[in-house]
Amino acid sequence: MISREKAKKNICRIIDEESSRIIKIGEDILRMPEKGFQEFKTSAYVQECFGKEGIPFRSGLAVTGVRADLGGGSKGPRIALMGELDALSVPEHPFADVETGAAHACGHNAQLSGMLGAAIGLKRSGVLEHLAGSISFMAVPAEELNDMNYRLDLRKKRKISFMSGKQEFIKIGCFDDIDMAIMIHGSEGRGAGVSESYNGFLFKVSRFTGRAAHSAASPHLGVNALQAASLALSALNAQNETYLDEERARIHSIFEIPSAAVNVVPAGVVMETQVRASNVESILGASKKADRALKAGALALGAKVAIQTIPGYMPTIQNKGLIEIYRQNVIPFIPGQKFYFNPPKASSTDMGDVSQIMPAIHPYMGGWKGSPHGRNFEVTDKNLAYVVPAKVLALCAIDLLWDKAGQAMSILRETKPALTKKRYLEIQEKNFNRSLYDYSR
Repeated sequence: MISREKAKKNICRIIDEESSRIIKIGEDILRMPEKGFQEFKTSAYVQECFGKEGIPFRSGLAVTGVRADLGGGSKGPRIALMGELDALSVPEHPFADVETGAAHACGHNAQLSGMLGAAIGLKRSGVLEHLAGSISFMAVPAEELNDMNYRLDLRKKRKISFMSGKQEFIKIGCFDDIDMAIMIHGSEGRGAGVSESYNGFLFKVSRFTGRAAHSAASPHLGVNALQAASLALSALNAQNETYLDEERARIHSIFEIPSAAVNVVPAGVVMETQVRASNVESILGASKKADRALKAGALALGAKVAIQTIPGYMPTIQNKGLIEIYRQNVIPFIPGQKFYFNPPKASSTDMGDVSQIMPAIHPYMGGWKGSPHGRNFEVTDKNLAYVVPAKVLALCAIDLLWDKAGQAMSILRETKPALTKKRYLEIQEKNFNRSLYDYSR
């Protein structure tokens, strides 16, 4: 019987031997950025990588998602190792797609290279026969919640039910046989760590409708939808002082004016708003305040407002047992650097949805510089950004499933998920709603 340490060293050796290929995977995907639920080239590339290793997979999950599975030598828990397929819209990024503006300014390309590198190491090392359980490798679409109209159209056509890939994976059953999930996010610097939690949010699309008129000759005949939306924005901002510090509430909006002309009173404005907070109750409370503000803007101008609320992401619960396994495995690869335990973050991820129904973690690893979601976010250390995550994911899987999956079973015994899948879906479906308020009469 091989020892656990020897198995780990063997996997690291194999991943090192394949490091140039793993780096190429990350760099290739960097140069084919695609927006959420449109990652057809990236999905095909991931499938090709699994195919070359002889790892069976399923594709077309939630439009573009891929799942591959490897079984251990005996029965036990199933662990998901995950990466995200999509890119952001950052047209000024040096590797942005010239036509779509999509760019990997959040490091999802490294998530995929790490996940695929872990699959290569685990498959080739022969360690699987010593594990009690199995491992699923998931390439999941659409984590970045943008292009909302495109996604709503997919929902209308019944191609998806929810707005993000992990939400959709939960809905269609891709997590039904999964016991816990791990993914690693890229970060600036050379260290590694984990944030205590991430906010959740709801998404609102508010359509203000007024009446067009000549801006100079007859503005009294018009109803200015832009002014209504501006008053709503002011009301949203005025509410910032009403939130408790521990709620970590963030409400932010953008405008779209479909047919703007300076000499026409704007008859229509679309306002997109994210309502973020640290727990489900606070999100729902902030959502009610947001609705009041949106209605107030329309009321003041005598306009109409149609408010469409769309379920966003759930707050993230970081599993302490998985964090410790990650910490122990990553420290040897960051000599001289700290492992950071950061306070809660106001940003959001759909890994939060997964963490509500099973033990999960969303830690980070360095190797990058610049600002995430910015034009200057780029890899500075290809080994740390692409290769080390492959090793750490594989080593975490070994620790969890070694010795009759003792560590995984301990985590499962000690963790009571916040929600069942059924309850999760009930909450999220309820958050889909639409209301029309007409103050034009």
